[in-house]
Amino acid sequence: SVDDNLAFVALLKKHRIIPFFSIMLCFPGNTSQELDDTFNMIRKAKLIDKRLKVYFSFYTPYPGTKLFNMATENGFNAPDNLAAWATHTFDDFRAPWWTKKQEKTFERFAHFYIPLSNPHNYKNFYRPPLIRILLFLINKFFYPIVYLRFRTNCFKVPVEADLFLFLLKRWNILFKMKYKLYPF
Repeated sequence: SVDDNLAFVALLKKHRIIPFFSIMLCFPGNTSQELDDTFNMIRKAKLIDKRLKVYFSFYTPYPGTKLFNMATENGFNAPDNLAAWATHTFDDFRAPWWTKKQEKTFERFAHFYIPLSNPHNYKNFYRPPLIRILLFLINKFFYPIVYLRFRTNCFKVPVEADLFLFLLKRWNILFKMKYKLYPF
């Protein structure tokens, strides 16, 4: 349960062990509310221990399971030959039931709020020194804003996240890079 997860994070913090959540998203039939509830649990856990690390994976349908049938009922078109199944991977699959709103919510949390909720997150990146200095400045500038959002649970009008992600995308295009704040 959520309470068990939060208690576990508190116990790990007490023993100076960095907690790690591995969360699967995007099951067929999941609602935006369920996504919000998942991020709310992460938010609460980050308030207990800002060192919490989170890894996201996405459900990918494969034949022979109940979820596969649910996926096809929700718009999934299964590959029709073996060669097509070979390219049906986590990196390439986009669920037809995953809405733009859910995608945007995920992008904000995974690539902005979660990494910047730790004021020392920049230390996790082994980039060239100039990039690391830039990440340090970004982390120090945005951490108070992110922390306030986490404390108040107020994510309406997330202009700082949208502005940052817009600039990050432009940086990546300009310099032909693939930087993300959340490395997965």
